[in-house]
Amino acid sequence: MSLIFAVTTLLWFIVALFDYGEFGYIWQLKEYRLDRFKDFLSTVQGKEFLKSYLISGRLGLFIVLIFLFFFKVSIFLPAVLLLTILELSRIIYKILKKQIRYPKRTAKALLIVFIAVLIEFAAWFLVKDVKIMFLLYCSRFFILTFIVGLFYLPTKLIKSAYIIIASKKMFLNPQVKVIGITGSFGKTTVKNYLKQILGAKYNVVATPKNINTEIGIAKFISKTDFSKVDIFIVEMGAYRMGEIKQICDMVRPKIGILTAINEQHLSLFGDIKKTQKAKFELLDSLPADGLAITNSDNQYCRELLPKLKCEYKTFGQNPLFAPNAHIADVKTDQEKINFNIEFDKENLHLEAKVLGQHNVMNIAPVVIIAKTLGFNNQEIIEQVAKLEAPEGTLRALKYGESVVIDDSYNSNPDGFLAAINILKNYSSDYRKLVITRGMLELGEKSSELHQKIGAEIAKNADELIVISRDSEADLKKGAGEKIKIISCFSPDELLKLIQQSKTTRSIILLENRMPGSVLNELKS
Repeated sequence: MSLIFAVTTLLWFIVALFDYGEFGYIWQLKEYRLDRFKDFLSTVQGKEFLKSYLISGRLGLFIVLIFLFFFKVSIFLPAVLLLTILELSRIIYKILKKQIRYPKRTAKALLIVFIAVLIEFAAWFLVKDVKIMFLLYCSRFFILTFIVGLFYLPTKLIKSAYIIIASKKMFLNPQVKVIGITGSFGKTTVKNYLKQILGAKYNVVATPKNINTEIGIAKFISKTDFSKVDIFIVEMGAYRMGEIKQICDMVRPKIGILTAINEQHLSLFGDIKKTQKAKFELLDSLPADGLAITNSDNQYCRELLPKLKCEYKTFGQNPLFAPNAHIADVKTDQEKINFNIEFDKENLHLEAKVLGQHNVMNIAPVVIIAKTLGFNNQEIIEQVAKLEAPEGTLRALKYGESVVIDDSYNSNPDGFLAAINILKNYSSDYRKLVITRGMLELGEKSSELHQKIGAEIAKNADELIVISRDSEADLKKGAGEKIKIISCFSPDELLKLIQQSKTTRSIILLENRMPGSVLNELKS
């Protein structure tokens, strides 16, 4: 019996480690934020998670155990052994199907999982009551969630310490000109274009990849040497009001770019007016001798400009709003965009080897800043011609006989429509395929916007593959019966579908995040 007990104990904690790892993955994916986690639970995927055996099944078992709590231990030990074997079978199946989920190995994630396992381990050896272990087994999600909650205060204190250190470091480097970038979309692309162009004349540092929160920026500042830096480009993201202001208080931007405002993260902000106020925190934080740059075509970007205390300049394609940098004569093809931009009574003809007409709105604010910082027209023309789109933002990849348009970095309503529009550059000789999980955190506008996207896909593509249940019904409703629609929620099955396209003449648009196995296949 002692050997069985020992083996059961070992296997039990192997299962516990996998369970807590999966729960930790979900919380980490939502940045340990209650607002984002609550929004997740409102989605189809979140509701399925709540209905799953891991939550509802174990909660039901918990209720049964309350009634059986006073039964003898001898009744429970065989049940523990049987349950452990069944759980191991479930885990082995998920391993074989490559469905195991675990958090990125950060100190916080590892510590949260370690504490959860430690609590169960301590209970097992201190209480030595199989009934208590059953109850802990049924409560694992709630145990880990409780630990996440306990981390709130120390995390806040650590974050504050990092911000203080970062603020002091920026104060001690007054030679650094800080350029802040925010908006509902386009932030990362504008940041990369700005770094590429300004880097031709200045020593430029930019926040990496998708680092755009106060703690991520503060950590980056703390480990960066700014002694020889001329320009620091900071991408600023937010899920609620006050977060961008906190970043601005830390880095003190001199120039601010507001790319555009739309329904992205509407479920977290509550309404678009709150989104507008949150994004304008960047422009409101600029000093009197600063420069604000924004999109005159966007209603929410225009509205609050008169209230700014600093100079502002605008860019756009609609002459009705009198942009300082007027974009016109836009032409696109499968490899590049050409357009004219009139700024400071001078007309520049620019060509960039990037995809999508929308990219003119990403390049225009960069041109304004380049001119402001001393670039002449020829230098701007030459640097724009060298621009490369960031990874995962409408980059064309050759895949056998097919062309893949990789827009898997993220997705929003305007960006999705721009990506669909690129399909028009390809002839009807190509089979046009859109693969997407839809868009996240759109709140009450989600259904309407997904149906609109579905309708546009039906007009411009031959086939749609939906890889998330959250957007499945609305995308199908929008597309109607005009095109072939496949629902595919298995990464392995999706990979097979894509591999079948390798020998066909196809255009494959990847919109929003894709399974790693798919991206690895396309880049191999």
